[in-house]
Amino acid sequence: MHDGHSPQVRFDFLPEVEIRAAFDGGAVTSDAGLLLVAQLEEEVGLLRSLAAVIDDPRQLSKCRHSTLELLTQRVMALVAGYEDCNDHTLLRRDPGLKTPTKRRALSGSDLASQPTLSMTTTSRVATPSAGSTS
Repeated sequence: MHDGHSPQVRFDFLPEVEIRAAFDGGAVTSDAGLLLVAQLEEEVGLLRSLAAVIDDPRQLSKCRHSTLELLTQRVMALVAGYEDCNDHTLLRRDPGLKTPTKRRALSGSDLASQPTLSMTTTSRVATPSAGSTS
């Protein structure tokens, strides 16, 4: 017997916004699995730790996206199967990707553009430090 309630799953990695997965046919995204990855990231903190040790040569006062946001956007897209930065031309507005980067899914500002991500990705090539023997 159906009681009129659809099953729901709640996520708490963005405490100021109620996030729940409902199966009633409302706003739909094909990348809702990223909510599980974002919940795991909130508990483990791997991306936060990585962002903290990445040297960011940009003038941060002129930047719209933090290193953590860029890293989270790129990794979450890779997890969802979007291997190219070109995909971010459309993904930057996708609620399924905006939520794990802690932006409001429907009303939050867009994520980084494809050129921003591509520039960041290619400018982060590791170089041996002075005195290393490689």
